[in-house]
Amino acid sequence: MNFVNFFKVNLQNIRKISKLAALDLKKIYAGSFLGFIWVLLRHIIVVFVFWFTFYVGLRGNNYIEGYPYLIWLIVGLTPWFYIADGLNQGATTFIKKAYIVKKIKYKIETLPMTTIFTFFISHLFFLGVTLSLLIAYGFFPAKFNIMLPYYTICLFLFLWAVSILTSSLSTLIRDVPYFVQSITSALLWLSPILWPFTNLPENLQKVMMFNPIFYIVNGYRNALLYGNYDLMFSTESIIFWVELLVIFLIGIRSFYKLKPVLSDLI
Repeated sequence: MNFVNFFKVNLQNIRKISKLAALDLKKIYAGSFLGFIWVLLRHIIVVFVFWFTFYVGLRGNNYIEGYPYLIWLIVGLTPWFYIADGLNQGATTFIKKAYIVKKIKYKIETLPMTTIFTFFISHLFFLGVTLSLLIAYGFFPAKFNIMLPYYTICLFLFLWAVSILTSSLSTLIRDVPYFVQSITSALLWLSPILWPFTNLPENLQKVMMFNPIFYIVNGYRNALLYGNYDLMFSTESIIFWVELLVIFLIGIRSFYKLKPVLSDLI
């Protein structure tokens, strides 16, 4: 019952969520001279650093799976930037919004989605830049772009589910955000984002199928570069949706167990 109610509350307050998310995004860049342009600049800087390190510094391959490394890298980092922001910021949702949690009438069930939606706006902006770049270089397979909304939804739901769990546990265990930050940093290097999946031995490739981040990043590359519909109906898809359901169940259960004492914990 709590599971259904949680989704119901969020759907009923979707307009309030979007307004608060937009306000939070403005606050992030308030006072800076360049403002929202930093969404683009900070990502470009990271892309350049990785490209320079792997292509120039380490003299890596010019082409990965038939695509220039820079193009292949940008497509993989596009969802990753959102993943990193969503995981790290999502874990501190209730702590940072303590002033809202303490309001008796506010539906605090909506706060994790608000945080994820805030960075979803930034993600859509950078995704638009990525699409423009691909089209300019002639790499965008327009006939396969129906897959992009699917993987974008997968990404949003995954971050939302994880943030429900981590933000709830963070009120009880203050080490959780630090743990999430460490794991997020490790996942960037352990997931095939900066390097191709085919570099892994066959046994590790099977293990990687259980990594939801790999499923999403590979999905973005599939939608924007490879154009293989079969990946949407693969074993990896089944594994991802089962994992997503489990995370939602554990997260929502944890939230409702802690909800009566949440304002006291923060």
